[in-house]
Amino acid sequence: MIAAHVTTTAPISVASREVLFLDPYVRNVAGHHNYDVSPHGKHFVMVQHGDSATAVIVVANWLAEVRAKLAAAPRR
Repeated sequence: MIAAHVTTTAPISVASREVLFLDPYVRNVAGHHNYDVSPHGKHFVMVQHGDSATAVIVVANWLAEVRAKLAAAPRR
């Protein structure tokens, strides 16, 4: 992953490049990105090789699930 510093005056060009990560991350597979950037642009999530016992569990919309469980829980 490389960050490029770009000049925005004509002609637009790459002023410099900076390597961000040197670790052996998984490359783009079958047209799918192997990374994502947080909404505020300050963090990355990247896929890295692991052992065969490693599993990734992604829970989408988890906050709605927690709210539903709290609403259904008996009150004390």
